[in-house]
Amino acid sequence: MLEVTDLYGNSEPLTNHSILENNFEINTVPDLNFTVYRKYNERAFDMITEKCVITEVESKEMYRVEMFSCIGSGDTIGYNVQCLHIVKDLNNKLLTSELKGSQTIKSCMDFIVSGTKFTYEILDSFSSFDFESLGNDFALNVLLNNILVNFKAEFEVTNYHIVIREKIGIENAFIFVDGFNINKLSFTNDSTNLATRISGDGKSGDNGNPIVTTTYTSPNADIYGIIDAAKYSDDSTTTANLKVRLKETLQDVPDISITLDYVQFTKGNIHKKKVERVGLGNAGYVRGKNIDVYSRIQKITLYPQSTKTPVVSINSVKGTLSKTLAHLKEVKKGVKK
Repeated sequence: MLEVTDLYGNSEPLTNHSILENNFEINTVPDLNFTVYRKYNERAFDMITEKCVITEVESKEMYRVEMFSCIGSGDTIGYNVQCLHIVKDLNNKLLTSELKGSQTIKSCMDFIVSGTKFTYEILDSFSSFDFESLGNDFALNVLLNNILVNFKAEFEVTNYHIVIREKIGIENAFIFVDGFNINKLSFTNDSTNLATRISGDGKSGDNGNPIVTTTYTSPNADIYGIIDAAKYSDDSTTTANLKVRLKETLQDVPDISITLDYVQFTKGNIHKKKVERVGLGNAGYVRGKNIDVYSRIQKITLYPQSTKTPVVSINSVKGTLSKTLAHLKEVKKGVKK
């Protein structure tokens, strides 16, 4: 069941809707999609208008209707409804000023939530970041595109409360085995952007020339040889963190994208041992179809209030191909012999 609240604050239960589709992705606004027909919800149906609020009653999370389209006619008229999490309301605020220079993540969060309904907490420690300019944009855009990116942070949200962490989720949360607790496992191995060496420039001097320049070479150059990546440049990056940024930027292993259907067990050893904790940002092992990687859930589609199997996406697995790399190293040793 859902609850619809109109723009005047009136609420009604919304029942007999289609299966709910609830999409979550790291550092992205969650969405909720469903179909509903008037004949089953005469009172609530007419309350569905632009910007009304839909509450998913199990999680108690609120979503704002952003788009709905009419389907059918007469007694069978209905709506396909697309909603975004209420955190999208943060973009109702346009930041007409800006912050410059060294800023803490707290000062940045204070800047974007001031005067709104939103609250926040920061659960990890972050170094200050030197901004050339932060602001002159909508508040949510600044959070997603500037604050989280520059502080290398991630966020979770519960209605109007934002939680900032270095990384959401937990480690060793699951073991997915094809044919046992997952099915429809598919993956792609893309080495198009693989590189093993990267050079970069940081802060510039008064003459416009970079005063910070360095090069990072990955240990995987021993396997793949020297493959140069595009040059990195960021005028806000200092000497202290330029090499860290280069290491984070370099894609020195193939980019693996995995999708799978997770089979929820109510019985069985894995469930009893609580090995499977499937949630956004959680990390664990995926095994099967010639793949054995430690990876992280980047995206998950849930179907609340139904038994439909969740769909899990694990993208951009980096630095987890231990078996592949070990095999290549052994091959290289054999060739040398």
